Amino acid sequence: GEEIRLVYFGAEGAVETQIFSRAALSAGFEGQGPAIVEGPVDTTVIPPGWRVRVDAVGSLEIKRDA
Repeated sequence: GEEIRLVYFGAEGAVETQIFSRAALSAGFEGQGPAIVEGPVDTTVIPPGWRVRVDAVGSLEIKRDA
């Protein structure tokens, strides 16, 4: 299931944040910050106001919302 944690984001304070396993994200996945992607050797933080997408080769693309 999906995990939610309270994560502190400076001026936004503590925000309910989705936690994703890197291994569970396949190509084409799209998500909205705030989110955290936990991998075996790294952790990626997607702040509020940003989006994440997994591209065709499995890389994370992180962009600010327009």
